[in-house]
Amino acid sequence: MRYMGTEQKLIFGVFDGHGGREVAIYCQRHYENILKRDVETIKTESVEEWLRKSFLNVDVELVKPEGQNEMGDMRREFPPAKPAILEILDKGKKKDSSEMTNEEMALDSVGCTANVMFIDREVNKIYVINAGDSRCTMGKAGKCVEMSIDHKPESQTEIDRIEKAGSVITEGRVDGNLNLTRSLGDMKYKQRTHLKPEEQAITANPDVYSFDLTNDIDFIIMGCDGIWEQKSNEEMVKFVYDELALKKDLKTVVSDLLLETVSPSVADT
Repeated sequence: MRYMGTEQKLIFGVFDGHGGREVAIYCQRHYENILKRDVETIKTESVEEWLRKSFLNVDVELVKPEGQNEMGDMRREFPPAKPAILEILDKGKKKDSSEMTNEEMALDSVGCTANVMFIDREVNKIYVINAGDSRCTMGKAGKCVEMSIDHKPESQTEIDRIEKAGSVITEGRVDGNLNLTRSLGDMKYKQRTHLKPEEQAITANPDVYSFDLTNDIDFIIMGCDGIWEQKSNEEMVKFVYDELALKKDLKTVVSDLLLETVSPSVADT
């Protein structure tokens, strides 16, 4: 994928939505432009800071009238389906999407995790930007190299920020709801005006990692939490190496991996 008009710079991303698909789709449509718009940050600060701020700037755009209108239009056109039991429990408690204003919709529990990779061949660097529990890992010289760490309520760093912000963790979930601690969107959890965006209970502030782009990198795997819940980093990398040893092409390897990780039946979900 070309980026900034050159094949020397590449960008890839996984945006995994929860509470609805709207924020994930918004990122698909706009993240690259948000990143490109603020590229001067590289000169005034650093590549890492440019990438870090890009996630926070997604939230800035989401709460603007234009962002709220786009989110609202998406929600009304394709309202999220709910299990029948939730429809019964929520009946009379929560407004239907058709009854919500765009501002109310922006403050609903709609968000996405984000795992983005920026490859700069001009300086032989790989940068990974992560918020949430999507993940990437690398197969390098036959070994597994971790490239990002999930943001979950079990981490002491996350616990400290969440409690300082005035929220609680109940049964492994922030305020009894989200089982992750960083995401784009989810503006409902980012309304404490006395706190900086980085200090909110749920924050879009990502971790940024950098790696050397070397010839012994064989492949990189990116995926949402549903994939990584089935296989560890090491198991995933070993699976791909085993498939490549059988001379399978990449399309077949990915297909086999998905078949290996998806539930074999509805009863097992």
